Amino acid sequence: MLVVELFRFPKVSSAQELSAHFPVDGAPVLAQVALGYSSEDKTTLQIAAPAVGTSTGAAQRIVDVNIGGQSVSVSFKYQYLRTDPFAGVPHPSLAPASGGITVYYVTLHYFAFPSEIQVLFGAVELARDAARIHHPSNIRASRLSFDVPTDLIVRNVDVSVQPRGCTDPCTQAVVFNLMVYDDALPILAQPIPSSGPITDRYLPMVLVDKLRSDSVVSSRLVSISTGVELLIPSSNITREARGALTALWIRMPSGLVKGTFLTSVMIHITDQETLRLDLTVAMFNPNDNGVYYANRAHYCHHHTRKTHTSLVFCDNSLCAVSSWTIYFCVQCKRRDRAGRGDKCR
Repeated sequence: MLVVELFRFPKVSSAQELSAHFPVDGAPVLAQVALGYSSEDKTTLQIAAPAVGTSTGAAQRIVDVNIGGQSVSVSFKYQYLRTDPFAGVPHPSLAPASGGITVYYVTLHYFAFPSEIQVLFGAVELARDAARIHHPSNIRASRLSFDVPTDLIVRNVDVSVQPRGCTDPCTQAVVFNLMVYDDALPILAQPIPSSGPITDRYLPMVLVDKLRSDSVVSSRLVSISTGVELLIPSSNITREARGALTALWIRMPSGLVKGTFLTSVMIHITDQETLRLDLTVAMFNPNDNGVYYANRAHYCHHHTRKTHTSLVFCDNSLCAVSSWTIYFCVQCKRRDRAGRGDKCR
């Protein structure tokens, strides 16, 4: 029963003088109204709200209710809450195929509370101690966490939660989806390069995690603007172990011009299976808008930030050396015969 207070509404003597309409499926439905109290200042009503449905997956529905008297009508918004059980988004929503992680919470709305729960991961029932309901929880929102099984198959899995002992078909069951991915395959590791100078011999260094030492690696560059495709064989790729990661240096093809390229690292797992890791790299010419310095005696040296690399590339107000350390770009005068000058401006 809904209690409504109307202020400065004309005084009424009986509920028959009023009407309350709720929109249901696009048509107004007359609701039952009972008069509690009425004066010139305030009128109190009790209204039996009619049942309405919520959209599939929606947690609520808001409707405009109209109350009409003999000379005045008022309207207000009324919120229906969905009462059949449903689940929010699990966190995390991805699980590795090796399993062993914990989905640390998923909110179950209008789930039977309190109750002993049964969790099915696909067709596999989890152990009783692998799923937990956490405080604070109530009939409107129960917080669930559960341990993901090990040795999973890569696929989308339906996770079902229901009160233990609920018979099929269980109308109190809540189902949500979890994506299982193959965590044994190589992946790109941070930092992932996004740009580099075409004056270098190699593309910016790419780091790969979980790359086997015996894996054959090739590459492909596709120009975003022209669609021209360049294939780079494994003989033009240098690799180096960096702890648990593998660093790849991809030698640039001759004649490469500036532009943005879809760069694919092709890891040949078997003769029939190839894993492709994609990144986008913008290659620029540092000579276009900046200053090019060769590290020779008659050119400017960085006194405050020394570098032992052979090339320093300047673009606008920044310089980058081949190790990708960032330097502020300065221009210096040449020394004169007396050894004076060399002042930066």
